[in-house]
Amino acid sequence: MTAARESGTATRRAGILAAARRVFLRESYAGASMESIAQEAGVSKQTVYNHFGSKEELFQALVRGRCQSLCNALENDARYEDGDPEQVLSAFGDNILAVMLAEESLDLYRLLQAEGRNHPELAQEFYAMGPDRTARLLTEYLTEQARAGVLDVDAPRVAAEQFVTMLMGHLRVRSLLGLAPAPDAAERRRYVESAVRIFLGGIRRR
Repeated sequence: MTAARESGTATRRAGILAAARRVFLRESYAGASMESIAQEAGVSKQTVYNHFGSKEELFQALVRGRCQSLCNALENDARYEDGDPEQVLSAFGDNILAVMLAEESLDLYRLLQAEGRNHPELAQEFYAMGPDRTARLLTEYLTEQARAGVLDVDAPRVAAEQFVTMLMGHLRVRSLLGLAPAPDAAERRRYVESAVRIFLGGIRRR
């Protein structure tokens, strides 16, 4: 496959995913059809099936794409390299908020809230690839810092979950409910700095 053809294929796939997100939000997962998604994307139904074998596979691709964006942000940040807790937690917080407050992530979360009970396997996959993986990454870091005597953390997994909850808080609730626009980078930075200061104030070894 030539580079131009690969680029065209990737562009069509991205367009189908974007169209599917809009259709799922508008019509619900159960109400959406591959035909309506194809119409929204401006392609044939066969083209949609060529990229995604079923509606479930298409929805799974949406979940995986968002989760992978978060994982890429969390795992590939040079600010983690020196291991200083304030710098690492600040970078971690920046990345979480930037990805999770993006409109695509908010839309996916709304869909999972609406459809998770009827499709628990999709909700489970989202949790495993997103929130759980995020917490595990932070748990590993907190465990390392506790062993090194830098932080005093008796339950690293609990602490990791609490830190992520501090970051999300009402910012995400307001965004999900449409009560306020997503915060800009400066507002996210202030929120992260406050959360890191409060969190480390309770676990930094003195």
